[in-house]
Amino acid sequence: MSQRKRTRVESRRGITLTWPEGAFRGELINLSLKGGLFQSLDLRFPEIGTEVAVTIHLEPKAPELDVQLKGRVVRIDKAIVAVDFFEVELDSFRHLLSLVQYNTPEPERIKQELSVPAFSLQAPSRKRKETSRSVKAKKPNPVISGR
Repeated sequence: MSQRKRTRVESRRGITLTWPEGAFRGELINLSLKGGLFQSLDLRFPEIGTEVAVTIHLEPKAPELDVQLKGRVVRIDKAIVAVDFFEVELDSFRHLLSLVQYNTPEPERIKQELSVPAFSLQAPSRKRKETSRSVKAKKPNPVISGR
């Protein structure tokens, strides 16, 4: 019986994994809402315990759809790197959730998994272009004094 708490799905997508001392391009092997397994095409690896930025390229010519995650390397085996995610922006989380739900035979199970937080959600960074998919903060209503 599996000890995994999150549904893991297979999905072959291009990825970029970066860390302070380097980067590699590779391929997503499998993924959950909490982590992923990636194959390096460059044969460069961070050390176990290194914090990394993971970009999953959903559509090669649509970078606004890239899933941006932060994680920590937990295992390296040959050309395979396992990363435990600990942070994701809200827009990226929506794309990650859709990717997992679309590729699992049990989408209802994903709803149950959402009741247990996997990591902290962050507001979108300013590096990313504003798109119709991004969440925009509303301006506060001015206070009108009756005096």
